[in-house]
Amino acid sequence: MNIFRSIIGKVWQDPNAAEVVKISSGQLFLTRAGILRSNRECIYNEAMATIRRIPQMDHNFQLVITRVYEDEDQGLLAEDDETDEERVFLVGEELDFRPGETDGEPTFIWRDLQGDVDELFEFVCPDTNAPTRAFFETCMYRAMFERKYKRSADMASEAALDEFVYKCVYSSFRAFCVWLSHFDEGRTFHGVEATPYLGHPGSLGFAWSLRSHLSRPRPWITHMCWRSAAHAGRW
Repeated sequence: MNIFRSIIGKVWQDPNAAEVVKISSGQLFLTRAGILRSNRECIYNEAMATIRRIPQMDHNFQLVITRVYEDEDQGLLAEDDETDEERVFLVGEELDFRPGETDGEPTFIWRDLQGDVDELFEFVCPDTNAPTRAFFETCMYRAMFERKYKRSADMASEAALDEFVYKCVYSSFRAFCVWLSHFDEGRTFHGVEATPYLGHPGSLGFAWSLRSHLSRPRPWITHMCWRSAAHAGRW
């Protein structure tokens, strides 16, 4: 992250720079827990991602995904005043923002705080090079730092920003699975080691599939599966 410090400083310290960084090409998807491909819905087929300041609110930033229209779509845009042109997200650690990969293509992933517990947004940006993606990611962590601590991130160390790097919950959820097996007369779950068998660890689909493998499902286990998936949140 240090290689970006001088570059970020020039943009970050400019009060007139509303936009901190932008990725000009990508696609926005809404994904839901599960293994079915239909659980991935395209929101914007062409979009750009921007981190921008919130006017009159120091140390607060927004992640903005804006739909990009093709030339042939401009006429439709003029006729439809209610077109959903952008999605705006307040940047904070509760987004669980992190880089990822889908079908070999680089992505950024974050929680849908207004949606169901098993929903995520995914911005796919295969045409963006690795340094630009890393720069964008670092800017997100700086924005999270400023919102949490209400001060500039200019002097924040790499270790300080590492606080906001997403930590995988798989190990803790796996421990829960092992613990749960003891209440089913010692039965073990083959899917604990083979995650595709049950779905993504930490997802509601994973917990519900786990419940279905119990020899005698019980209401309290259903409740705990739901709560554990909600707490673990995302994979």
